[in-house]
Amino acid sequence: MKECIEKTENRIFQTGKLQQDRAYQEMLSPIATKAARENIFEMASRAGGCVLNQGNQIMLRTFEKQVTVRIPECEINPVLENWHALVLLHYIVNADGMPPTGEWISFEDMRNGLVRGTRFARVSALWFSRFLKDKSIGQVESACLALGGEKTEGRGDINISLFVFPNFPVLISLWDADEDFDASGKILLDRNADHYLTIEDAVTVGEIIQKQIEAHLPTSGN
Repeated sequence: MKECIEKTENRIFQTGKLQQDRAYQEMLSPIATKAARENIFEMASRAGGCVLNQGNQIMLRTFEKQVTVRIPECEINPVLENWHALVLLHYIVNADGMPPTGEWISFEDMRNGLVRGTRFARVSALWFSRFLKDKSIGQVESACLALGGEKTEGRGDINISLFVFPNFPVLISLWDADEDFDASGKILLDRNADHYLTIEDAVTVGEIIQKQIEAHLPTSGN
């Protein structure tokens, strides 16, 4: 009986993965078509990357990782999780080269961000509140630094500037708990965000950041 249940669960998992992979390939197709029409050198320059000697690969950073993207196939090495890969590809094909401004905005301040951006800001604040119940802001700071972030000025007790992509920085501000408030955190975007991603993609970036913080969290902290 147990073996039968395990086999059924395995089939369900594999079916779900196949459906996810099929959906990924469907979303990948229009990106590859758009990339094929672009000049790879101009596209790489706008995205803050460079073209390798083969002439068909763009190299750039995402968080602390250096990755290459084969154009127009949109093959990424090393392999990224599907949503991370899609938002990276959207960043490359939509980039217009606008440099970071150093001015931070909320997700709802993006174009068409009133509904989706406001919702994510609320959900993200709740995530930080729950996440910091049994973790210190020092641990979260260490995770952000491990992702390539740098300490900077801001309104939080701790503020880290983190480049998700070369021209797409975010600001992560953390507040320690006191007698009146629980520990909290917030993610802000540079005002140039609309030059690279839609609000839907920006929200995906926010969700990826949260997963990356979880994955890079040290086992002990301050």
